[in-house]
Amino acid sequence: MNLIHAAKTGLAAAITAVIYLAFNIPHGFWAVVSAVVVMQANIGSSLKASWARLLGTAMGALIGASLAASFNALWPGLLAHGEGLGLGQASLMALATGAGVALTGALCIVLRLKDAYRLAGVTCAIVLLVFAQHPWESALQRTLDVALGIFVALVVTVFVWPSRARQQLSSKLAEVLRDIAALCAALEHAYQNRCYLPQELGAMRDAMKQKFRDSRALLQEADNEPGRTAAEAAALGELFVGVERLLEHVLSLDEAARSSDAEPGDPREEPRDDELHRKIAGEIKELTALVKAGCEALADALIKRGQLPELARMDEAVGRLDARLLELRTSGISRRQPLDEVMRFHMFVQALKALSRDLVVAAGKLRAGAGRDLDPAQVTRRVKG
Repeated sequence: MNLIHAAKTGLAAAITAVIYLAFNIPHGFWAVVSAVVVMQANIGSSLKASWARLLGTAMGALIGASLAASFNALWPGLLAHGEGLGLGQASLMALATGAGVALTGALCIVLRLKDAYRLAGVTCAIVLLVFAQHPWESALQRTLDVALGIFVALVVTVFVWPSRARQQLSSKLAEVLRDIAALCAALEHAYQNRCYLPQELGAMRDAMKQKFRDSRALLQEADNEPGRTAAEAAALGELFVGVERLLEHVLSLDEAARSSDAEPGDPREEPRDDELHRKIAGEIKELTALVKAGCEALADALIKRGQLPELARMDEAVGRLDARLLELRTSGISRRQPLDEVMRFHMFVQALKALSRDLVVAAGKLRAGAGRDLDPAQVTRRVKG
């Protein structure tokens, strides 16, 4: 949410209020409420909220009006309300309302309409408690009020500073990539110097995971937006899955670095000076630097529509790391280290290699989009709407 969204919400509310007041619509304030509620951060989420609100209102109004009409026919006066309402009648009215809300909720569950669940119950209760004397007229009026507010909100969403979920997804995934780059470098330093700081690194990790959760929600919202081709949908899906794999690998790095520090939280650095780590430190640092640069370059390509990074040096660095690992195995150096230390060492190295490998794959898939009507620049340009 930002100031533009606030301005758009205010504009939608003002337009709806003008219509409500100019035409003297009974209970037209519901239209204004609906316009505010369905104004979301992007077109996809607004369409989803609009559908849920309209469907919930229509279902709740239909069930509430049906029950009110039935009660009025079978037990005249049951749903009447006023100052002289007795305890017995109030209890029966409350039971009827509760039954109506329960029935509405049950139908939403059966029909798998979870997004409409609450609003349908609210609408049913309003019809039964407030408008029971003229249920069908009131149900129709409330549905039309809500539809008016939704219509105005969607017009404002689409035509005034439009924001698409796929544009926001591209930006959010770029943020995740930058967080992966920063965390990877920090974890390499923490591992090599036995200075894992849980509070600092944990905050970086949690921020990265939250941004990725936001990305998942944006991907779902992008599915609701019109005007997207199958190729664009595939490119977005591949991009998301690729970043997800990178995130999983950096979490493995985090676990390896944390478990390798005998005293996590101690800020004092104790560089690893055993022969195993000394001989391979250069290769690990080189690959870490390339991973960091590659993630940042991929993020820049998404945001600035730049060229996708060439990652040939990544494969070369992995080759040098593998050659050094083979040398250490054949020389027997690793056999002279404690077994648990060697296991954590290999856990860290394998996670770093997997991170570099999948970074190359992610960039390659986007570049390969040129053969599917999506060149690297177009992938980003179309993702940004």
